[in-house]
Amino acid sequence: MPIWVGVGGTPQSAINAGRLGLGMNLALLGGTPDRAKPLADMGHHPSVLRVAVSSHGYISETSQQAQKEFYPYYSSYLGQFLKGKMSQAEFERISGPETVLAVGSPEQVIEKILHQHELFRHERFMIQLDIGGMPYSKVAPLVRRELSR
Repeated sequence: MPIWVGVGGTPQSAINAGRLGLGMNLALLGGTPDRAKPLADMGHHPSVLRVAVSSHGYISETSQQAQKEFYPYYSSYLGQFLKGKMSQAEFERISGPETVLAVGSPEQVIEKILHQHELFRHERFMIQLDIGGMPYSKVAPLVRRELSR
């Protein structure tokens, strides 16, 4: 069974994964994906290092609907770590099209996964879905189709 090391923001965690020769699972939980690119590149040859990407996410029929539906749950989740409640405007900013959070329509989430694939050449994308009933089954087949081109 392959072992993957979670890498979450420190250069040392990325270096350890490479030194051990294990797959690297980038935990992309905020910001833009290009901020994590140096972690994937640290001292590793891309043809050797196996990379996976993990993100929080929520998928709905439209991006606006996804943000509206997911905001109360994500705000509550972050409230456990932050002091005070996150505003709807702040949530929209941190889950927008250029960010790592896989929040949006199936098409928008597909675009995020494909953009991240251009950066990391990852072989796995893992989305943490906190709420049931999301149309995630629409995303994986389309990403596979695009990557096979």
